[in-house]
Amino acid sequence: MTPQQQAQQWLDNNCLIMDTETTGLGEDAEIVEITIINSHGSVLLNTLVKPTVAIPAEATAIHGITDEMVKDAPRWMDIHGEFCHLIAGKPVVTYNANYDIRLINQTAKLWGLEDQLFDLPKPITISCAMIVYAEHYGATDPRRGGFKWQKLTAAAEQQGIKLQGAAHRALSDCLTTLGVIKAMAANGKRCDSQQLTAQKAVDILTKLFCVDPDAITALVDHRVECSEKFATETIATVGINDDAYIVGMIGIINALLAPKVIAAIYNADELTGFEVLKAENKGGEE
Repeated sequence: MTPQQQAQQWLDNNCLIMDTETTGLGEDAEIVEITIINSHGSVLLNTLVKPTVAIPAEATAIHGITDEMVKDAPRWMDIHGEFCHLIAGKPVVTYNANYDIRLINQTAKLWGLEDQLFDLPKPITISCAMIVYAEHYGATDPRRGGFKWQKLTAAAEQQGIKLQGAAHRALSDCLTTLGVIKAMAANGKRCDSQQLTAQKAVDILTKLFCVDPDAITALVDHRVECSEKFATETIATVGINDDAYIVGMIGIINALLAPKVIAAIYNADELTGFEVLKAENKGGEE
């Protein structure tokens, strides 16, 4: 399943979006705020949570939540039942699911409620939007391999999503995650205000690939046909016209997924398409 298909499936299934803010990152950290919204952006749960310990200053510096703010907030044991009822049997999506799952488990365990959390009549399914978006965005991680994880604020900027409220507050992060999911479902089309200029795209791409800069300029300005091999290996297609694969600028950027040299195909002086060739066949570098 492609990231676009996964995002669309989440929306079609009316997934719930969840986010938490915590006292820290360690094994003793616990939740101080939790929000759950649905795929239409309606708020189902949005509450501060009074932890069993003081909130460290370094955590407050990130999310802005203080001990004074949570002093009259419900404890986790007070909202545990409502939380379980909301998410039982529902597809839940978070941005960095492993972290949120761990913190929910840790917090529930503090109150002796961990056995009631995931041992429910209706199973809980929690998916990670961060991992799916990493594949969608396509930047690779040379050190760890695979796709490079993007921070939620970076993903929002990349997709032209305007933050609602302060970043690192649970409701704002839920709404931002929903925006990223919708952007993926729409194939990541960026709003005009966030698009690269043609010349900037040319400059970036020329540095990335051993290519004909004039061909890249033409690709930025005009959609052209590409070979099936190009479309398959680079996830480059933006449409099919009379059985021909059509590629636009985003396709060339996604060519980062295939470490090949991109070759322009000309008919006389007219650019007609693109092919992917082995670097050794072109005398270029991988």
